[in-house]
Amino acid sequence: MPTTFSLPSYSTERFYMLSTLELKASLRLQGVDIHNNSDDNDDNDGNHGGKARPVIVYVLVENEGYDSHPNSQLLSILCVNTVKKIMRLLGTVGDVKDVYVVLDFLDLSNNSDGHKNSVGYAGRFAESLFANLKEGLGEKLRGMTVGVSNDKLVAPAMSVMLACVEKEDDNENRFIISAERDDMTGSSGADEETDAVAKCEQTGITVGVKFDDWFDGFEREKREGLVKEERRANFAADALIAVLILAVVVAKWKDEIVKFVFREPIYNN
Repeated sequence: MPTTFSLPSYSTERFYMLSTLELKASLRLQGVDIHNNSDDNDDNDGNHGGKARPVIVYVLVENEGYDSHPNSQLLSILCVNTVKKIMRLLGTVGDVKDVYVVLDFLDLSNNSDGHKNSVGYAGRFAESLFANLKEGLGEKLRGMTVGVSNDKLVAPAMSVMLACVEKEDDNENRFIISAERDDMTGSSGADEETDAVAKCEQTGITVGVKFDDWFDGFEREKREGLVKEERRANFAADALIAVLILAVVVAKWKDEIVKFVFREPIYNN
């Protein structure tokens, strides 16, 4: 069941978001390849050190006049087309640990009921889309965040993703963002202005796990992994110290040890 959440009445400049995401993740854009240079060993099959990574699929959906009636066949068409795009994007990254869908729903239909109606329609669309994706991805699909707006310069779902991703304190590329280039740059195009908007209507919708909960989950896995590695390193260091101490003792007392081992047996009369 979709749940809505409020977002600020101002947006974040799109290319600032793109540059930050490029620094913090392995960003795969169809139409252009962008990889973080710190990950020289990153191959194109989506694996990192032989392990599958979490994948964020970003999609921009533009509703240009689709009927907002709940039973509209056009909603089904929009859903089917979006499922195909998402599955195609997932097909470019190889082994997938789990999947989170981040989707910006841009309503350009000029409906008479305004933003509230757009949110309702986007909610029905998100619920249907999630159910269809679940059939193909199963438990790998963890959740979906949808950002709703009617302004081409606004990308609310991308800003939700950014708020979590930019907290990363390293550039290890532990997850992949897969998207089409035009979706990431926005419908206005890469060569047009992408300024932030001071006053806008935008709303978030979640289906399944919230994005920040999902992201914090694999952040927690990273921290636990680091703790385990530290413990293993400490154990190895302690073992090495013990061996060195034993070697010093043997070197210092070797004559006495040899005499003790090969001493004359003592018999009791």
